[in-house]
Amino acid sequence: MFDPDHRNTATRRLCEWAGCKFLGEHDTTNRRMALYALEAPTTAA
Repeated sequence: MFDPDHRNTATRRLCEWAGCKFLGEHDTTNRRMALYALEAPTTAA
């Protein structure tokens, strides 16, 4: 999980292109976050 600056549209587009899931924008006491998650690939044993 990571949070690029909510105003950084280039980074956010790259995250979405790479397959990251957008979890939403969330306000905290000192900033606004755009949360993304990237699932790790699983390997079959």
